[in-house]
Amino acid sequence: MKNIYLPIEGLANGELQKEIEKEIKKLFDNIHNEKTQPTEERAITIRLKFKPDKERENVEVESEISTKLAKINGAKARVITRRNPNTGQIEAREVKSGIPGQSYLDDNGRLRSDVGELVD
Repeated sequence: MKNIYLPIEGLANGELQKEIEKEIKKLFDNIHNEKTQPTEERAITIRLKFKPDKERENVEVESEISTKLAKINGAKARVITRRNPNTGQIEAREVKSGIPGQSYLDDNGRLRSDVGELVD
């Protein structure tokens, strides 16, 4: 018989094991996310804190799990902005063509303005 028997999979009625598995799934989802750097290091830290009572017979065990994931690269857009000379209002629109004033063909072969409006 072992002197100390605290199997992780049974600790806190299996809740610790479930939390660890949940964090591992998040980590692997992050690894396979195309918007993250593939080689960036990820980590799961599991901390167990033991707090004994005054008699040193009952010990409260508390777990903390933290996961460090690779950051997700955000989307980028190009925006043109100006002050409307007629209204004085500031205007801003995304440039769909990549270059202000340049029209482009969309995926369906339709001609669009630089901000994505159909051109007749």
